[in-house]
Amino acid sequence: MSGLISTTGSSEYISLLGALLSGVVAGFIYFYAVKVVAWWEIDDPLEVTQTHLCCGIWGTVNVGLLHQKEGLFYLGTTSLL
Repeated sequence: MSGLISTTGSSEYISLLGALLSGVVAGFIYFYAVKVVAWWEIDDPLEVTQTHLCCGIWGTVNVGLLHQKEGLFYLGTTSLL
């Protein structure tokens, strides 16, 4: 679910490899966000914060990194960040 949330907003602008990378990174972000929220003892039984907030922020940032025409990893510019 976290990979889908991080990739859906940018699916028009990133390549298949970029979507795969985005989903893998979102999985790690979700895993560590669950640990942090549990450590802070925040009651979130549906894990909405970890999924939608943390992975959604990553989904917003990855457009600037993985955009096929203007992204940092493809063109080297920071205009979208």
